[in-house]
Amino acid sequence: MRGLVPPANLVGSYYRKEMGWDEYESAYLDFLRSEEIAPLVEVFARRCTEETITLLCVEDKADNCHRRLLAEELQRKEPGLRVVHK
Repeated sequence: MRGLVPPANLVGSYYRKEMGWDEYESAYLDFLRSEEIAPLVEVFARRCTEETITLLCVEDKADNCHRRLLAEELQRKEPGLRVVHK
């Protein structure tokens, strides 16, 4: 879902090393939990209970990946969701 992509200025700040991972993680979670975006997260979380969803990433590990953060937020909304990192 395009609406759940981190804002470009946030991604840019992280890749330009203007902020560390902890700050990026906090800012992205704030974004996902914002009044505007939280309803989209809830809709997507429900959709994930109805079908298999794959989130692809260029990161080698899930440690510093915004998709991991999104997956964890989806699990927060729907605790029964199963997330597999490969």
